[in-house]
Amino acid sequence: MVVRASDLPKSLARVGIDRQIGTLLQADLRAAGIRLLFASEVVAATPDVTSAAPSKRARDSSCNALRLEVVKTGSAEAREPLVADLVLTATGRKAVTEGLGLDELGIEVRSNGDVPVTETLMTSADGVYAAGDLIGAPQLASTGIEQAESAVDAMLGRRDGCAAEGDVQSMPVAAADCSPAALLSNAARYPIGIWTMPELAFVGLTAEAAAAPPHELAVVEGVGRYSESIRGHVHTVGSEQEGEYLMPYVEGGGEGDGELAQLTGPALKLVVERAAPHRIVGVHAFGDDACELIHYGTTLVQGGKTLSDIMTLCFAAVTYHELFKLAARDAISTLQCDAWRRIYRQLDQMGNEDGELSADEVQRGLERWGADAEAIDDIVRALFAKKSGAVGMELFVKRASKMRSPMQLDLMAAGDASVSTDADAAVYTRIN
Repeated sequence: MVVRASDLPKSLARVGIDRQIGTLLQADLRAAGIRLLFASEVVAATPDVTSAAPSKRARDSSCNALRLEVVKTGSAEAREPLVADLVLTATGRKAVTEGLGLDELGIEVRSNGDVPVTETLMTSADGVYAAGDLIGAPQLASTGIEQAESAVDAMLGRRDGCAAEGDVQSMPVAAADCSPAALLSNAARYPIGIWTMPELAFVGLTAEAAAAPPHELAVVEGVGRYSESIRGHVHTVGSEQEGEYLMPYVEGGGEGDGELAQLTGPALKLVVERAAPHRIVGVHAFGDDACELIHYGTTLVQGGKTLSDIMTLCFAAVTYHELFKLAARDAISTLQCDAWRRIYRQLDQMGNEDGELSADEVQRGLERWGADAEAIDDIVRALFAKKSGAVGMELFVKRASKMRSPMQLDLMAAGDASVSTDADAAVYTRIN
């Protein structure tokens, strides 16, 4: 595989694919024995005259193999040439509108063959509509169908192309805006499935896109690994794809701020708003049935569903939909750790402000927050192996995360900055 970009995740990020998910795909291709040539492009293809035998896979059995001249991206610097039986090029799309007589109708056509349309999918010729690949990206079968239905609605001025029940008059409504500009402006409008083996699918925002303008959302990520699901374990145990099988093929460390370990096996990722009620704003998956799983992900993103919505749903066993609950638990764990860090800083500010907490400082802080004596004693015992000594932030977070309600919620509720809403409290209790 010859790729112009420096790596596959960087190339895929342009179309909205999460970088860690792209890394999984890249590692899986390598695990399958595929050679990846990055920062490279093919500039010429000629019959390989050095090979006397015809290509074994060419459609025409008399064809020779092809010799591909490869250079470094953006330069004339030659790389090692390749010899191939078959060549598949994926270098973009151009609408095939020549010969349709569009000029005769006064329909504008761009230089790349695309037909510009309005919000109702009308072309520059009054009363003539267009839909699908020839009006530009996203150029998917799913969006093409939606565009065709929207165009018919606009033509007829009817909802769903039908008259109201018992009414012979049409029901005029504004057709949904399915123009390329509208579809591309909202990552939640449609899911994308990529039929690799395993499959890759996504809908909504990546963490990077969520944090950037115009969204500027504070988010956390939650990961459900196939190897941790019941079905993933049953279907892969004893096979080459058991567990984190991509470990030898993943280069570099993890992405982000270290909250997530580097993925080394198929996984489903949730992108979740950090603020309560913790709406799901993106779903990204790489693994078996990802293109089926993404439709529940689309429901979550488009419906503004939350972590609590996932955790209160009973999934059928044994299915890969369990991945959503595993990913939700992982996101909740991150939110809990954030809450404990806030509590640690608050208690430290109320004490010596030396970056460490003693049992006495925690006890005094809890007393100021109005916690009862029994709860205070239980919490201090859980956080400190002995009454004396001090703990740093990460050890405090580690021990606090192992506590179970009601002690956990007693401490969280004591620091008002940590659990500010009922939605937060509901989410935090779910992991227990």
